[in-house]
Amino acid sequence: MKQKGAGIVAGIIAGNGEARGRVSLRVVASLAALLSIGFFSYQSMAQENIPDSAEAGRLEQQFDAPDAPLSQFETQIPDSEEPMPAADAARIKFTLSGVMVDGSTVYGDHDMLSLYEEMLGSEISLSDVFQIARRITVKYRGDGYILSRAVVPAQRIKSGVVVIQVIEGFVSGVSIEGDILGPVSLLESYAEKVMESRPLRADVLERYVLLAGDLPGVDASSVLAPADDTPGASELILVVEHKEADIFATHDNRGTRFVGPH
Repeated sequence: MKQKGAGIVAGIIAGNGEARGRVSLRVVASLAALLSIGFFSYQSMAQENIPDSAEAGRLEQQFDAPDAPLSQFETQIPDSEEPMPAADAARIKFTLSGVMVDGSTVYGDHDMLSLYEEMLGSEISLSDVFQIARRITVKYRGDGYILSRAVVPAQRIKSGVVVIQVIEGFVSGVSIEGDILGPVSLLESYAEKVMESRPLRADVLERYVLLAGDLPGVDASSVLAPADDTPGASELILVVEHKEADIFATHDNRGTRFVGPH
C-alpha cells in the first residue's frame, strides 16, 4: 500500500515537472516572438525614417550650385608680313652647302637640319631658300611660339651658304582697357608673366588671359599689336569688360524630418 502511494506521488511530481516544462517553453517562445516583432518593427521604422548614406548624398547634391562656365580664350594675332621672293628668284640657282640660322634661342642647328637636309649638296634656287624660311616659321608656330618667324635677309651668297634670320616675338608692353572694378594689381601681375615669356608662347598667353577672365565680375580678351620700335616686339592690349554676377537659388519640399522639409 505504501509503495502504491509512493508511485502515485512520484507520478504526480513527474507530471507537474512536465507541466512546468511546457509552461516554461511556452513563456520562452512567447518572449522570443515579442522580441522578434519588436526588432522587425524597429528595423522597419529605421528603414522608413532614417535616410541611408546614398540618400543623404542625394539630398546634399540638391543644394550644390551649378558649375559656372569657364572663360573662353580669345585673342587677335597680327598678320606677319612674309617677304616674297624676287620675281627672278626661280632663275637664281646655286649649290647649297650650308644654312646659317641667326637669332634662334629656342632651337640649335641640329633641330633645324631636318628642314633643309634633303637640299644640301643639290642645286637649288633662291625660291627654295624662302621655302626653308617658311618651314622654320611653321616649326616655331607649331610649337606654340605664335609671334616668331623666319625671314631671308638681303645677302650675298658665298660658297653656297645662305643666312636665314629668325625674329623671336615677345610682348614688350601691356595696356589694360575697359571697365576695371577694384584694384588692378592682379591684372598687372598677369601682364608681367606674359612679358616674361620670351619668346612668347601661346599657352602662357592663354593661361593668364583666362585667369583674368575668371576674376569675379570680369570678362577678358586680348589683342596683340605690333610695336613700332623693336623687331619682334608686340603690345598686348587686355580688354576688360564688366560681367554681371550670377546668382543661384533653389527651393523644394522634398526633405525629411532629419534635414528639414525645405
